Amino acid sequence: MKLFVVVIMLMGLAVGCSGNSNKAEATPAEISSAASSAAPAPTPNAALGPKEIAFALALQGKRWKRTEFADEMDGHKSVSFSIYAIDYVASQPSEVPPRLSVTCRDSATHPYFEPGSLNDGSVRLRFDDGPVSKQNWHRSGDFWFPNSAESSAISKGLANAKKAKLEYSPIGKATQVVTFNMADYREAVLTDPLCHK
Repeated sequence: MKLFVVVIMLMGLAVGCSGNSNKAEATPAEISSAASSAAPAPTPNAALGPKEIAFALALQGKRWKRTEFADEMDGHKSVSFSIYAIDYVASQPSEVPPRLSVTCRDSATHPYFEPGSLNDGSVRLRFDDGPVSKQNWHRSGDFWFPNSAESSAISKGLANAKKAKLEYSPIGKATQVVTFNMADYREAVLTDPLCHK
């Protein structure tokens, strides 16, 4: 029952945000619809489908959500994994926490960050109690990417850490520091067949 209440509360954070949506993953509206259409259910698992549960667990920072893609031209498959910041303080109820994602392409992992609008790509990153790394990421659409050398170092850090802290500067807001739980990263990402062929 607690999970169901948490899911409903987290849906309030996610409703109305279209900048962080992805067609392949469950939208907050789908979660809301699934939850409201399932009358009295004994457990949240009975009210929510697998996509909604995966989204809710990623939103809580408990599991990396897997999304598989196939190239429309050649059928080549790729996969991405996402997890949301666990300590983000929203300034509006409709805000979705920043998302850290990793795409697997050609047997390599490529991390990127979706925090919303930023002043620039200047970030500071820290894995567990390790050193703070100052980086300058570049933007592509709504996503922010590290350069190649930083990407490789971040991929190694994600594989070995229990948590990652990221400091960034949103437009019109104070500098933010958020934490991402690595949760099941090793089990989910590092063993995925599309990440390591």
